[in-house]
Amino acid sequence: MVYIRIKDDEWNVYRRYTEFRGLHHKLQMRHHQVRSFNFPPKKAIGNKDAKFVEERRKQLQNYLRNVMNKVIQTLPEFIANPKKETLIQLMPFFV
Repeated sequence: MVYIRIKDDEWNVYRRYTEFRGLHHKLQMRHHQVRSFNFPPKKAIGNKDAKFVEERRKQLQNYLRNVMNKVIQTLPEFIANPKKETLIQLMPFFV
């Protein structure tokens, strides 16, 4: 779960780690500047540990905040209309 806020709109996005990783790969292909951001690593053993899960959630939250702040600056549609609906139209992942 990560928390999203655009102006007065706030919501949570619930996805599995692999879905966030898929988003990361798509963003890298479309927006080359995303390659400079560190994506939280995968862990094969102990990946269900509550402390690990919470720490990775925080890392994902921070990653998304940094990436989205950079990416949305390149999207004229979002700059013209910075709302939840616009983000969801441009990136349905955030429904």
